[in-house]
Amino acid sequence: MQKVVSNETMRTSDAICIENGVLGIELMFRAGKAVYDSCQWEGKTAIVCGKGNNAGDGFVLATLLKENNHTFTLFITEEKFSTSGKYFFNKCVDMGIEYEFITDKTDFSGFDIVVDCLFGTGFKGAVSDFYRNVISKVNNSNAYVISVDLNSGLNG
Repeated sequence: MQKVVSNETMRTSDAICIENGVLGIELMFRAGKAVYDSCQWEGKTAIVCGKGNNAGDGFVLATLLKENNHTFTLFITEEKFSTSGKYFFNKCVDMGIEYEFITDKTDFSGFDIVVDCLFGTGFKGAVSDFYRNVISKVNNSNAYVISVDLNSGLNG
C-alpha cells in the first residue's frame, strides 16, 4: 500500500514553510522543478493551466522547458492568476513563451505529454461544464498525462 499525503497535511506543510521564511514563490518553484525533474521531456508537450497555484507550477515548468530547449505549448484558461502564479506567468511572458487560450476547439490529441495544472489541492466543489470539457479533452488525448498535485476535478 502506498501512503498518500492529504490536502490538509499538504496545506499545513506549506503554511509551516511559509511561517519559517520560505516564500510562496519558492515553494511554487520547487514544485515546478520537481515536475520537470520527474520526466524525460521527449516529443511535444502541452501544459494546461487554470488560474490558481497549480497553474503557477505549470508556468515554472514552462520556464524550465524553455531554458532547456524542449518543445511545448502553454495553454491557459484565462488571464487570472494567484499572486505567485502571476509572478511565474510574467516570467513566461518575459522569456517570450507564447500561450494559447483554451477554447471549445482546443485539441490535445497531437501531444505526446499533457501536463494537467488545472486544479490542485485547493479544489473544492463541482467542476463547471467548461472545465469538465477541458478535463475530458486531456483524458482523451492519448498522451502521457502528468497531473500536478492530483488529477484535476478530484477532491483530495
